[in-house]
Amino acid sequence: SERYPSHIILSEEMSKKPVIRTDHIVWAVDPIDGTAAFASGLPVWGISIGVLINYIPIYGAFYLPVTDELYYSDGQYSYLWNKKLNISDMSIDVNSFLAVPSNSHRTFDLRGFSGKTRSMGSIAAHMCYVAGSTAIGAIMRGHIWDIAGGWAICRAAGGKMAFIDRSEIDWKELCSCEKASKISLVSGKENFVRLLLCIIENQF
Repeated sequence: SERYPSHIILSEEMSKKPVIRTDHIVWAVDPIDGTAAFASGLPVWGISIGVLINYIPIYGAFYLPVTDELYYSDGQYSYLWNKKLNISDMSIDVNSFLAVPSNSHRTFDLRGFSGKTRSMGSIAAHMCYVAGSTAIGAIMRGHIWDIAGGWAICRAAGGKMAFIDRSEIDWKELCSCEKASKISLVSGKENFVRLLLCIIENQF
């Protein structure tokens, strides 16, 4: 804040300050993404930072202290430490891993997906696993600090992200600090529509 007084910091732990001007640079910070996993002693949680320029996540970093993994994007490419990441559009089969929210058994009918679903406890980690081609896709509904860093990493690795009704993410709206109004999917570009066809949102 001292070095960049015109920048805005958005975080769950801070007083919420909606972004008003498009020329502001926004930092979306989550000191512990995966709080429930952290509290339970599970290893998949970390520090997520996303930097938005004109409401687009450009730079991102996610560090998992327990496993000592650092995912980041310099705005052009994404890396796991020094390894360059590129999302692979592998075919969907019984071994494909789709990252899902912990309540997915109540929220979705995923019987059309032939692979395996897992909830690892952290939205940012899920997105990084997509960037590294560990997961074929990730379903989520979060706040700006949950997804900005992860999307910057996936974007530079060649990913696609949109709401499951195929509408585009409104990052300006998310900068209001409200939770996303709809569920979104991130994956490789070629697999995006294929995965959408496997996801049926339960209507209760």
